[in-house]
Amino acid sequence: FIMGVALIVFSTLNNDNCSTGGLLAVLIWWGSFTNMTEGGTFGVVPYVLPNAVGGVAGITGAGGNMGALLGNALILILQGNAGSKPSRNLMFCALGWGAVASAMLVPCLWLPGIGSMFRAADPPPIDIAEPQDNKGVPVAPSEMTGPQPTFVAAPMPMSAGYPSMAYGQPMMMQGH
Repeated sequence: FIMGVALIVFSTLNNDNCSTGGLLAVLIWWGSFTNMTEGGTFGVVPYVLPNAVGGVAGITGAGGNMGALLGNALILILQGNAGSKPSRNLMFCALGWGAVASAMLVPCLWLPGIGSMFRAADPPPIDIAEPQDNKGVPVAPSEMTGPQPTFVAAPMPMSAGYPSMAYGQPMMMQGH
């Protein structure tokens, strides 16, 4: 929300109504909240679909690229005959209002197992049926049927004429 407000404020400023230091302060304010917003966005990714975190992160990142394309398209659409500066300010203002509007939707976001601001998470289903057999219960590897793994010591490689050090054993230093 604050990121959108900062972008709207930034879009209204120019050298006539604000000093260069004021412009930079608002720009840093907006940039800081933009980074915080991005961190919060990617912080939610593992909870959306835990089995497909990479896919959700990719779609989330693609949303950022879509925002960049939208900003460029707004500059081109709004440019018209007014020149580039007013269209840039109008584009920043439009993106700021879009950010404020999307921030208003965040409290309605509901994640399974987590819940939302207005709705608690659904309780996990209770299974009251007793299992009749042990199918599906994990078994220790030594209790499994079939061939059992055997461990064979690996040969020690030679390096520059000296045997390499085995893990956990001190190596004798030899003078030349």
